[in-house]
Amino acid sequence: MNHPISPFRFRSLAFLGIALLFACGCSDENSTNPEADSAPALPAAETLTFDFDFFQEPPPLARVSQQNFVSAYLRVVVVKAMAQLALTPPVAAFALALHIVPSPRPNGSYLWVYTWVNGGEEAQIRLRGKPLGTERVDWQMRVSSTVEGWDRELWFRGETWNEGDGGSWVFRDLAIEERPDVAQLEWGSDAEGGYLRFTDLYNNVGDTLEYREDGSLHSLTFTDASDADLGWFVRWDDVEGTGSLQAPDYNEGEEACWDAQKIDTDCPPPAI
Repeated sequence: MNHPISPFRFRSLAFLGIALLFACGCSDENSTNPEADSAPALPAAETLTFDFDFFQEPPPLARVSQQNFVSAYLRVVVVKAMAQLALTPPVAAFALALHIVPSPRPNGSYLWVYTWVNGGEEAQIRLRGKPLGTERVDWQMRVSSTVEGWDRELWFRGETWNEGDGGSWVFRDLAIEERPDVAQLEWGSDAEGGYLRFTDLYNNVGDTLEYREDGSLHSLTFTDASDADLGWFVRWDDVEGTGSLQAPDYNEGEEACWDAQKIDTDCPPPAI
């Protein structure tokens, strides 16, 4: 059973030995390949990023009057580190593809091929995108590595839609012989705003961690698939400065709030 503050134990999402590989050459450009106008759009990096700027400055831990915010901050710091570990490789892999002109294939797909070299280490990335009608794109990313002995191993697969603004990828763990699916990453928007969601497919099947953003309102929610009582959330308004935390291991499981000065305060009554 997971501890509430440790929502995931993905074995090797970024853990394939190529996380640092992708860190070299990342780009913050938003445009897709201008020389291949008919190629499918690559997802923009900002759609796959948590916005935790509200918790950027560490709070003064000694202030008893700010314990609700402090507790939320500590929880977010853990999730931030995990999110960076999991998201850096796929986001950076797509960022590298921004600088590569894809090759059209006879079956209607496009192929981006690029190589990373560091001393005696070398890995080749093959990203394939195939339009499915006018709205969706099917993606596969394969990795070949002389160090790991991988030959076009499928790392992740999935689809995007709305020019990459929405999508779903399933990742495999190449460190395990059976190459199991270990996690799903979903992003997009709905009536409640934009979202970015992790789902564990291997260790704690069905556990989810979801970030949402709707204007100045943000939330981070963990759902334990095996025990609803272990779920928790952090919510905040990055303009007003207010927010709240509810977790089974804090404040007897009751929602705990802070005001614009991040001082503990009574939570407003639930909306009717």
